[in-house]
Order: sequence, then structure tokens, then C-alpha cells
Amino acid sequence: MKQAVVYWKTLKAGILTESDEGYSFAYDKDYLTMPEVSKHKPNNAFARRTVPKQYASSIL
Repeated sequence: MKQAVVYWKTLKAGILTESDEGYSFAYDKDYLTMPEVSKHKPNNAFARRTVPKQYASSIL
């Protein structure tokens, strides 16, 4: 499993995770409460979502 920290400008927005099931992104709780991002807030349906892998390469 691989993970990456995702930033919006200089603010930590969340964690992107790659697993055998696909990719998922989870927003950071502190990010969702920051006034700087209030107009960019996701709705609750997308606060955490897994997307299946479309392509896998044994070379990369």
C-alpha cells in the first residue's frame, strides 16, 4: 500500500492511498474546518471515495 499527502496551496488537504482495490482519498479533518477552504469544501458524499485501478503496469 502506498500513501501520499496531498496539499492545496500550503494546506494539508488529505491522504491519497493506493491499495489492491484501487485509489482512495480521505480529507484531513482540520482541512475541512479551515475558513480558507470553506468555498471549496466537498460534500459528504465525496469525503472518502475509492476508485478502482484502470491500468496496472508491471514495469512501473
